[in-house]
Amino acid sequence: MPERISHVGDSDIQQDIQSKVLIKERPNLQQVDQVNNSGKFNSKVSGNPVHVVHNQSVHDEYNKTPDTEVNKVIESNRSHQFKTADGLGGILGTVPVQVVHVSDTESGLNKSSKQQLVKHHMLQYHVSFLSLLETKTKGTLLPVVAKKIANCWSWISNVRVPGKARIFILWDTKILDAQVIASSDQHITCLVKSLDGLMECVISSVYGHNHLEDRKALWADLIQINHNIGNAPWLLCGDFNAMINCDEKLGGSALTEADTCDFKDFITNCNLNHLKTSGCFYTWNNKQSFDSRVWCRLDRALVNDAWIHLFNSSHVEFLLPNCSDHSPALVSIYDDQIQCKKPFKFFNMWIKHPSFSTTVSNVWQGNIKGFTMYSVYSKLKMLKIALKGLNKKHFHNISEQVQRARIALENVQENLQKSSFDPVLIKQEKECLVTLNRLMDCELSFFQQKARINWNLQGDRCSSFFHALAKTKRHHNRIVVLYNSRGDKITDGDGIADELVAFYKSLMGTALVTAPPDMNIIKSGYCLNETQEKYLSRPVTKEEIKAAIFSMSEFKAPGPDGFNVSFFKAA
Repeated sequence: MPERISHVGDSDIQQDIQSKVLIKERPNLQQVDQVNNSGKFNSKVSGNPVHVVHNQSVHDEYNKTPDTEVNKVIESNRSHQFKTADGLGGILGTVPVQVVHVSDTESGLNKSSKQQLVKHHMLQYHVSFLSLLETKTKGTLLPVVAKKIANCWSWISNVRVPGKARIFILWDTKILDAQVIASSDQHITCLVKSLDGLMECVISSVYGHNHLEDRKALWADLIQINHNIGNAPWLLCGDFNAMINCDEKLGGSALTEADTCDFKDFITNCNLNHLKTSGCFYTWNNKQSFDSRVWCRLDRALVNDAWIHLFNSSHVEFLLPNCSDHSPALVSIYDDQIQCKKPFKFFNMWIKHPSFSTTVSNVWQGNIKGFTMYSVYSKLKMLKIALKGLNKKHFHNISEQVQRARIALENVQENLQKSSFDPVLIKQEKECLVTLNRLMDCELSFFQQKARINWNLQGDRCSSFFHALAKTKRHHNRIVVLYNSRGDKITDGDGIADELVAFYKSLMGTALVTAPPDMNIIKSGYCLNETQEKYLSRPVTKEEIKAAIFSMSEFKAPGPDGFNVSFFKAA
C-alpha cells in the first residue's frame, strides 16, 4: 500500500470537522522562515503566527501513556508506504486527502467521539500527513488532542493567542518531514519531504472564509506563494468555499459573476488545473429537507503544470459524505510507469516522408489469401510494422533532430560570416533551412496529435505549452482507480484491465426475451416507397466511399486500429 496524506476539517456553514490535503513542489528555500525558540512561525506572506511542535516529546506530560492501538497499526502499515526500493517499481505513494465533517457544531474537535473519528480515518487510509480544519480547539489543548489522535507525531497550527486553531496539521516524523513556508488564518503551506527521498513537494492546506471579501486575502497569499516557488509542483486541496460556475451549485440562490470571478481569476493567474477527479461532484450539502436542500462543489484539488509533469498518475476521489456535510477526498500518487504495451498510433508527420507512399504500396501489393476484409485487416496489421520501422529510422526523438538541425544551421551561418560568398556554404545554408523547417513541421504535427488540439500555434510549436497540454490530456485520460460490481476498489493496472475486459464481456452475447414486431403497427406509420427502397439498397460506390472519407476531419479515427483519416486520405 503506498503512502497517503489526509486532511480533516470543518465548514464555515456547519462548523464541522473537515479533513483535507494539499501538495506542492519544493519552494524557494529562502522563503522558509526558521522556527524560533518560542515555537512560533512568523509567516512572511501573512505575518500570522503558526504554532510548531517538531516532536511530540516536547510535551512529555501528555505522552506518558502511549496510544498503542494507533502505533501498532501505523507500524504494520509503514512497510507499505513508498515501497519502491525492492525493484518492483509499481506505486510511488498514495496521498489520500480526506474531508470529514461532524454534525455537532459547538465542540469541534474537542469531543472524544470526533477524535476517534479522525483516528479511524488515519487507520483506514494509512495516513501519514493529517490536516484538521476548523477544530474549535484552544491552543493550550492542541498537545492533548494531538496525543489522542496520533502519539509521537509532530504538529503545527495557525492558532492565535488567545484563540482557537483553524488549521491543525499533524505528520508522522518516521515517514515525512514538514516545514512551514507560509501561513494565514485561511491556509498553511508546508514543504513536505519523505525521509526515503522518493517525494518532495509543497502541501497547502486551504480553508477559505465564508465571505467573498475575506477570501481576497487568501487569493493574494496563494498568488504570492505561486510566485515564490517558481516551477515547482503544486497541489492545493481543501475547502475553498468558492465555486467557478453555476454548474457547481444546485438549489439556493443563483451564483453571480461577482461570486465566481475572484476564484476563476486566481486559477487563471496561477495557471492551475483541476486534478483528475472521480467520485462525488457536489462535495457539500446543507443536510436540509428536499425543498431547501443546497448542493455545492466547495472542495477541490488544484495543481500546476509541474505537478502534472512529475505526478501524472495522481488523482483525487471524493467519497460519499456519510454523516458529514462534506465528501471525504482521497488524493493518490502512483508511479508514472507504462504498465502495458502502447497501442499503435498513426502520426501525420509520417506522410511528409518521401518513402511513405512506397512503404504503403509495397505492403498493399502483397497477396493475402482469404476473404477481402481479412485481406484488408492483414495488410493493415503488416503495415503497422513497416510504419514503426519508418518512424524509428527517420522520426525517432524528433525534438532532438530539430535541435541538431538548428545547430547545424547556426554553424553554417557562422562560417558564412567569415566567407560571405562561398557557394558551398550558401548551398549548405539553403539545405539546412529546408531540413530544419521540415523537421519543425513534423515536430509541431507530433505534439498537436499528442495534445489532441485542432488549432495551430506556429509561434508555440514544441514549447513547454505543447508539452503541458499533452501531459494534461494524458493525466485526465488515465484510469488509476476502478470499483467492481462488488464495490471493491482496484488500483493495480492488471486488475483494472481484467475488470474492464470482464465488464464488457458480460455485456456481449446476453440473450434477452423480446416481443416480435407488430407489422400492423409498422405499416400504420410512414413507409418507404419503391423508389426510396431501391435507392437505399443499391450498392455503395467507390466515389461515395471516397467522398465520405474526405469529408471527415484528418484527426478522426474511423476504427480502433490506430489509423486515422489522414492515413486513408494520403494512401
